[in-house]
Amino acid sequence: FIGKPGGSILIGQAHGHPASITPGTVTAKTMSPLDASTSASLQIPIYGIDAMDGPTSGSPAAMHRVVPDGTITDNIGTTSNNFNIGRQSLEIWGKKR
Repeated sequence: FIGKPGGSILIGQAHGHPASITPGTVTAKTMSPLDASTSASLQIPIYGIDAMDGPTSGSPAAMHRVVPDGTITDNIGTTSNNFNIGRQSLEIWGKKR
């Protein structure tokens, strides 16, 4: 979202992918069609962090990404390998301008 001068700019979004609570379903370790459509609509990269395995505090979790053209990259990094979501989001968002 680009607002008035001095306002906020959304360059990316990140969220966790917890285990499904619906019986008989499993959370996939990738990005969803909803993530892809939201990325395209907002023209920003969206990152998903695997939270379905219930890692203990401090253990790494895999991260995945979808960009506005719908390209999904699984296992793009982990929460413990100094992966910079902010910097990467700004680079991707900047190329769209």
